[in-house]
Amino acid sequence: MKHRIVAFLLSVSVDVTAQPISDFELSKKLVGSWTISKTDKYYGQEGHISTYRSDGTIEHIQYTSGKCNSIDSITLGSWLIKGGQLTITVTASNGHNPLPTGIIVTDKVVTIDDKSFVFISSAGRKVRRIRSNTCL
Repeated sequence: MKHRIVAFLLSVSVDVTAQPISDFELSKKLVGSWTISKTDKYYGQEGHISTYRSDGTIEHIQYTSGKCNSIDSITLGSWLIKGGQLTITVTASNGHNPLPTGIIVTDKVVTIDDKSFVFISSAGRKVRRIRSNTCL
């Protein structure tokens, strides 16, 4: 029993001292280009590059396959992180399979650093990205 109490107190003190990363810091870390990670479930099946700009705009290039040799669609939008949630609003989209203008997608940021970005998609899928301005 004594060990459980100590373990509990230690876990509480860790939670109290851990500083959650602010939306501002998450936003700064997100700026740049991201593509699918080799650790993502759909690596090799999907191909895309999402470029988040510091002015709050995004360009998403979707390829027809994981080989990244043919563009399927290009989507433009705006993005914002608030409460650890990444919200993207589509402002324009064209190509073979464009997204509807005005659609809003909200994802939960799990972790983000200089090299990797993990989030839970609005569909509930754990998505893994790596920082890169090329698809493969």
